[in-house]
Amino acid sequence: YMKGMSLFKMEKYDEALLAFDMAAKLDSGLTDPLLGKAYVYIKLFRFEDAIRQLKSMFAMEITAETACLVGLCYVLLDREDDAAKWFRRAVEKHREFTLSFFDEMYTGLILRDSNITLDEKVAVKAAIDKLKKKVASSKD
Repeated sequence: YMKGMSLFKMEKYDEALLAFDMAAKLDSGLTDPLLGKAYVYIKLFRFEDAIRQLKSMFAMEITAETACLVGLCYVLLDREDDAAKWFRRAVEKHREFTLSFFDEMYTGLILRDSNITLDEKVAVKAAIDKLKKKVASSKD
């Protein structure tokens, strides 16, 4: 798993996927390698693959982070209703984490990605802000 994370940080995504696969085979009960693969898929713009990975993880261990990442992938696929559904699940698990997640993931995954145009970054930020308000107000 740690090798996969190191490779991910070095932007060696194909090698990171292999390392995460190896870690998952060594201990099928671990969710960290699955989460690592999901982050790689997101960086590679393979959002459907990330969603499949995260949903399989969600079946093993229900966490706010997993639900948030599925929601983020749906935002990036421009599927607002699906995104809202997953963000609501995340709020049910951990409200404060979920609301701070939006800003952290936008900064960490979207804003710093040079493959995403400025217009796309602005559009994603607007979609996230809209969903953040929608999800936050749905529980108030």
